[in-house]
Amino acid sequence: LIKSRGMVVASSLFFVHQATLYRRHNSEPIMATQGGRPLFGEEYHANFDPAVFLASGFPGEIMEWHQSLLKSFHEFFQSYAVANPRPFKVLDFGAGPTIAFEISTALYASEIVLAEYTEKNRKALQLWLNEDPRAHNWTPYFQYVVQELEGRTKQEATEREEKLRKIVKAVVPCDISQESIIESGYDGPYDIVLVCLCLTAACSTRDEYRTALLKLSKLVRLGGKIIIVSAERPATTETVSYPVGSKTFLDLIVGEKFVTASLEQAGFSDIIVKRLPPKCYFHSALLFTTATK
Repeated sequence: LIKSRGMVVASSLFFVHQATLYRRHNSEPIMATQGGRPLFGEEYHANFDPAVFLASGFPGEIMEWHQSLLKSFHEFFQSYAVANPRPFKVLDFGAGPTIAFEISTALYASEIVLAEYTEKNRKALQLWLNEDPRAHNWTPYFQYVVQELEGRTKQEATEREEKLRKIVKAVVPCDISQESIIESGYDGPYDIVLVCLCLTAACSTRDEYRTALLKLSKLVRLGGKIIIVSAERPATTETVSYPVGSKTFLDLIVGEKFVTASLEQAGFSDIIVKRLPPKCYFHSALLFTTATK
């Protein structure tokens, strides 16, 4: 989650990084809205439930979209580590309540910072870091990445969980609406900044999205990388809504051309966009975009 205009905004896969990802089962849920409109901003505090989100979006079954996204992170960090053999630092901005996309990162990074606006999501992250029995079970995702993608053993998958816990330096608040968008002392610069389906839930207009990328660029070192995971979907309006359980939330529509142009305007180059199969819920595709500052 990240906060916009003094209001909380969800992390798009975690809101779309998890909401998007919510599967519909045999029947359509009754969607809760506020005054007939999708929920947005501070309404996330009372209405977004990390447990519901995780149970539906990351139930332990490795879905096709999980495979596509986890494979993309695996390939990126494997390639990056070869070209940059020194230890590097990573920021996950708008991490939501999940750590699945840090599994490949943990093999190579020396330090990871998880930035998240919503207190409930930060608590969900801390439960896992503290090995609290109430924490979400990420073991199947570690096993998929470490055993299936990397060809290692089940014991090494367990060791990866332990390593990730050790190299997460902090779980800190973030607020995209402020000039200082992350807690003091954690403003980088970082070698890699990951923004996974966050900005479209944090920004209600394309101008806000462009401004957000300009702010995020300040957290990336010169020559460093930004990874933007975004959802592409057909629509005739600038925003759509997405479900998390029985609630619906506002989400900004962006596409490959807009994201690429916005990154260029924010000072990034060497932009590479991967279109990930398969179609995920109401998304036409997930876009895995990397760029260099």
